[in-house]
Amino acid sequence: MSYLWNSMRHLKLVHNMRAKSDPWFAEYLLRIGGGLEEANGDGEIRLPDEICIPHTREDSDLDTLIDCIFPALNANMSNKSYITSRAILSPRNDWVDMINMKMISRFQGNEMVYHSFDSAVDDPHNYCPSEFLNTLTPNGLPPHVLKLKIGCPVILLRNIDPAGGLCNGTRLVVRGFQRNIIDAEIMVGDHAGKRIFLPRIPLCPSDDEMFPFQFKRKQFPIRLSFAMTINKAQGQTLLNVGVYLPEPVFSHGQLYVALSRATARSNNRILVIPPSDKKDKKKTTKTNGAYTKNIVYKEVLTP
Repeated sequence: MSYLWNSMRHLKLVHNMRAKSDPWFAEYLLRIGGGLEEANGDGEIRLPDEICIPHTREDSDLDTLIDCIFPALNANMSNKSYITSRAILSPRNDWVDMINMKMISRFQGNEMVYHSFDSAVDDPHNYCPSEFLNTLTPNGLPPHVLKLKIGCPVILLRNIDPAGGLCNGTRLVVRGFQRNIIDAEIMVGDHAGKRIFLPRIPLCPSDDEMFPFQFKRKQFPIRLSFAMTINKAQGQTLLNVGVYLPEPVFSHGQLYVALSRATARSNNRILVIPPSDKKDKKKTTKTNGAYTKNIVYKEVLTP
């Protein structure tokens, strides 16, 4: 947290270059980023009606969001620009993983499943059996079970060859797989079109204090990227962006990052799941519209 605080201490939002073609939306984003958008009595801001997926309290609401961001998926699976120009963003890894599993099941083609090899370093008594370690998915690590299909989008989780375009956050498309090698193609940036061959490598969580033991996972350094966390999407520009908020954002600037990945409000769709009313909580009357929290620590933006 201290690193994030220091890195953003002198951040001041002046313009939003992605949304320059939509001046109203660009101004709205600046108010979001600066914490200036008017909030209601619950500290929530109202989201523009035209970007909101109506919440009907049905499980199909998420499917509606998916269909808006990935229309005619099966007809466009081989379209490189279609696959890499859109994504659904959410604050937490478990929601992202759930969406990615829904998407890969929709994706046509034969499925390849890779299981990681997990271990705890210096654990001679096997206090941390592999069955337990397999259930863990720390931030920055690939899942224990990695399901892939030809043509699916993935995102790189490590800086492997920055000069060659293989950086943490690089988006790729899977072109083939073998037992211990994945053939992928870089889809964006100066190295777009470059084919690479990814091996399994040993990976450790970036936060050494996440567990009371040193955790090591040998797996391909990628995750599916139909959906990704809002934090992982920083710096990305996407043609179509969905935002899935079953709970509000939880850290500084997350809502701004989520809404500002696209170039216009017409390319954004957001699904907000409002909290259930509790009997012991005073209800706040809201007019029509979707509301959510916008967390901004204004002292971070002050020079």
